[in-house]
Amino acid sequence: MNIYSVFLVLALLLPGCTEKKDASLALIDVKNQQWTTFEGKIPSPDGDIMEVELSLLEASPGVPSFYRLNSVLINNRHAWVAASEGQYEVTALGNNEFGITLLEVATGHPISTGAYFKRNIDRMRKVPSVRPPLNKTDFYFTTTGDGILVNSDDHFIRISNDERFSIHKRSDLFTVEGYVTVNPDCKMEFFERNTLEDWQVAQLGAYGTIEERYNYLASEPWEGIYIRALAYSIPDTTDASGRASSLVVKKLIAMGRR
Repeated sequence: MNIYSVFLVLALLLPGCTEKKDASLALIDVKNQQWTTFEGKIPSPDGDIMEVELSLLEASPGVPSFYRLNSVLINNRHAWVAASEGQYEVTALGNNEFGITLLEVATGHPISTGAYFKRNIDRMRKVPSVRPPLNKTDFYFTTTGDGILVNSDDHFIRISNDERFSIHKRSDLFTVEGYVTVNPDCKMEFFERNTLEDWQVAQLGAYGTIEERYNYLASEPWEGIYIRALAYSIPDTTDASGRASSLVVKKLIAMGRR
């Protein structure tokens, strides 16, 4: 069932009807914004884990919506990077939940990878590059409008409870420079020295790499370790006000004691 885009107010009530409205699912919070981007990891068509940037375009009622999907897979055998675009559908599942189907098989077609390829080329040099797989499967997600798309099967049943298979609505990319600390509760915090902002660091992106290097470099509790990185912010779903954000480090540029 095609309904309003996931970016506008979604409802089951049509003009002139008297049925009860379904809950809205508003994922756009910037005026005049057209594309909303989500980032995370999902299974590839071949069963490996790939990193993705999924952008969804808002649409008018009854008009198909469009997606752009950038993906990269890097394992110990090979690496590939791909980009495609096509149409997606939204399905109301009830209980304030919605399903999203990327019609990759029927409508997806390759597009230029551009900047996405350049951002990943240094990591891809470590293993042989191969051609990406053909579009041979659709992709499915569920969401309650909280800024998280959970990877699911074609019946919109969650594939796994592993949080790796959820992708998060993110901001545009930006560069950060400052100091990271890990407190005794193993929570990571980051102080941006240019903007003087404090961030909670989400356990996504390069979190594991930073944690490992921090444990090697830090000589005392709460020691600040310098990092420079490419990052983005995501909504903090634990914040009751809905206004707080967490930092995700996408690409670590430099890290060391200063």
